[in-house]
Amino acid sequence: MIAQQTQLWQKWEMTKPLDEHYQGLQPLDIQDIQQRIISLKHRLDFFESVIDERSGNDVVKLTYEELYFSDTSQQKRRIDALWELLHIAPLEWERYRRYLQPETARVNSPATYALLPNAKEIEHACGNDVTGRLFP
Repeated sequence: MIAQQTQLWQKWEMTKPLDEHYQGLQPLDIQDIQQRIISLKHRLDFFESVIDERSGNDVVKLTYEELYFSDTSQQKRRIDALWELLHIAPLEWERYRRYLQPETARVNSPATYALLPNAKEIEHACGNDVTGRLFP
């Protein structure tokens, strides 16, 4: 929702300092956030049920956290499993490795979330261990 306001979707698309992109953020609608979370949860549950019904040979079950927050060797193994599943030759690791490093690719952080006028209210209403928190 922040990216929708700023039109900044990837860190490498920044044309000015991050705080300038985030100047003038408008409050986010908490009910809209809650509805998006519920909708996303339903979609994730559906896709997980489809994956769980498939044979282990035609799926690779992979979560965002497993991909982006594991160490480099685990990331490489997980990506290699995808190349194998798709029966295509892998790209060289160095060509895409930086995209798997949150510190180089991730735009938002607790500091940027704090720029939302109603960040504390969002955290109070929506933050939890299942869907995540804006602030540690």
